[in-house]
Amino acid sequence: MKNIIPFYVKISSIVLLILAVASCADQEQQAPPPPEIPVVEVIQEDMPIYQEFVGQVYGYSDIPIRARVVGFLEGIHFEEGLKVGKDQLLYTINPEEYQAKVATQQSQLAESRTALTKSQSDLDRIKPLARINAVSQSDLVAAQAEYDASLAYVEAMKSNLKFANINLSYCWIKSPINGTIGKTLARVGEFVGQDPNPVILNTVSTVDKVRVEFYLTESDYIRLAREYKEINHVNEKNINEIENEEKLSLILADGSTFKYKGYVNFINREVDPQTGSLLVQAIFPNPDKLLKPGQYAKVVVKMKEVKDALLVPQRCVMEMQGQYSVFVVNNDNKVEGRQIVAGERINDYMIVREGRKQINQTKLRAMAENKGNFFVHRPIVAMVIAIVIVIIGTVSLIGLAIEQYPNLTPPIVQVRGTYTGANALNVEEAMATPLEQQINGVDNMIYMKSTNANDGTMVIDVSFTVGTDPDMNTVLTQNRVSAATAKLPESVKKYGVTTEKSLPNILMLVTLTSDGRYDQDFLGNYALINIKDQLARIKGIGRVNIMGAADYSMRIWVKPDRLSQMGLTVPEITNAINEQNIIVPGGKFGAEPAPPGTEFTYTVRLPERFNSPEAFGEIVVRTQPDGSQIKLRDVATINLGVETYSMIPRLNGKTAAIIALYQAPGSNA
Repeated sequence: MKNIIPFYVKISSIVLLILAVASCADQEQQAPPPPEIPVVEVIQEDMPIYQEFVGQVYGYSDIPIRARVVGFLEGIHFEEGLKVGKDQLLYTINPEEYQAKVATQQSQLAESRTALTKSQSDLDRIKPLARINAVSQSDLVAAQAEYDASLAYVEAMKSNLKFANINLSYCWIKSPINGTIGKTLARVGEFVGQDPNPVILNTVSTVDKVRVEFYLTESDYIRLAREYKEINHVNEKNINEIENEEKLSLILADGSTFKYKGYVNFINREVDPQTGSLLVQAIFPNPDKLLKPGQYAKVVVKMKEVKDALLVPQRCVMEMQGQYSVFVVNNDNKVEGRQIVAGERINDYMIVREGRKQINQTKLRAMAENKGNFFVHRPIVAMVIAIVIVIIGTVSLIGLAIEQYPNLTPPIVQVRGTYTGANALNVEEAMATPLEQQINGVDNMIYMKSTNANDGTMVIDVSFTVGTDPDMNTVLTQNRVSAATAKLPESVKKYGVTTEKSLPNILMLVTLTSDGRYDQDFLGNYALINIKDQLARIKGIGRVNIMGAADYSMRIWVKPDRLSQMGLTVPEITNAINEQNIIVPGGKFGAEPAPPGTEFTYTVRLPERFNSPEAFGEIVVRTQPDGSQIKLRDVATINLGVETYSMIPRLNGKTAAIIALYQAPGSNA
């Protein structure tokens, strides 16, 4: 830094010398004549204010053609994209199944009528006998009940036959209106009428008129409602009244204006609380069939009309920290500055909302192009200043420290967790959702992204505002994660949820290979034990990940058939392992207070945790009533492996362990 100071002094001297020469040269120049100041007249007239809203075009009637019965599509009787008439046959569904149902109902109806005839004959025979007490009254009642039941059964069969005929008629699908039909969504031979097969086969639309739906923001609606008090009564008016009101314009996708005007015929009753917008529907004539359903267009709405609006060209208006001003020529032909309050912008003009008294059309005129004249008439000064800026910038760039460069990427905090045995959907519901709900809204957060995998892993990337402290972001995120821990599954809590600052992109990949003497498990475990911690201590490294590596683990493969045979469950095995594979402190012998004469203290060392498949095989899962024991080796296969086999790295086809290095936020790469 000491060597740079004299250099700055020299540069400053040169700059001062150049400025002095430039000043002298400026003084030697002949004073220029007074510049001509172009002026423009202020315009005052009634000005309508329009606003554009993006809308979507729909047919005046868009009728979906549905398959109301299930079956195989047998015929298509129209040309796609052309006009169809009302009651024109469109589709045919194989009717054989429904014809058979009609025949079945017809036979059942005939059978019920036969039963009715028999019951009526029995009733007619018993009635005279009952009058002379030749048969009991209970026989008469039974005959009457049989007749009534047969009569009701006949009516039921008639209804079933009618229903079967209705379903049969649905096999011939006809157009409900005159209109234009679209592309068919099902072909001959497809099974239709039931999900996931097509149910809606097509759509018929009338496009002589079209509906254009657009949305007003809540603030735009309030402004319109105050400007046009009748807007809330649109739904109460008849169509003839609405068509005679103010017309709407439509700007198409190519920028042209649709030649037919439209009108509003519907305003929704409520504002959508999720979007804060109000649905408005307009009708536009479409005799040329230029507009098609699905198009997007801009609806031009007249928001209000400003009476005697004062228009000033925008090039005449100067803005400084939100304050607007113009230069005007007064009665003495002198230029003066005036403060104004700017309003709406219309093409190249701006409406003056306040300050009209200072800018009067009959007395004053707004001055244009009175900006930068100093440097126009003094080009040497302008060139000198430009040279000085370039020199100072170059010198500053050379001496600028690396840490003074601005941070361009937002700092990221990663939250990681594992739900062993779960799929991506389980991870999302049990882990990601509770954590996201708590983390959302943490100070300085701009957005977050979560990734859930089928191997049970979850990663949430929380991005913060550029320039914030990564360490403080990590602390704030960890506090939110701690608040959500109570809602997480127990296995996730045992495994742990980590929160660390890191960038998501890999900075470098390092591979560890073998000449064939060591397998994948050994290489991954070696990198995990001996290399990972060394790399993690390097300045600028945010995270080190060993791809495909994991701690050595005891793999226990349960035999379902043996479990079923012995009446065991997996939780019993898990509980047995947790209870017997533990570290128990043994205590001491001869520790104080001890009996007199005790000269030594002995520390008791009990067996440590199991570390071999044989030791795990001796775990007692259950003791039977006869004293026999079921051990783990009886119901499972046990071997030494690694914790996960979700990734198998290779380098040029050889076994390898890949070490991924991630950059720490704010570090220099």
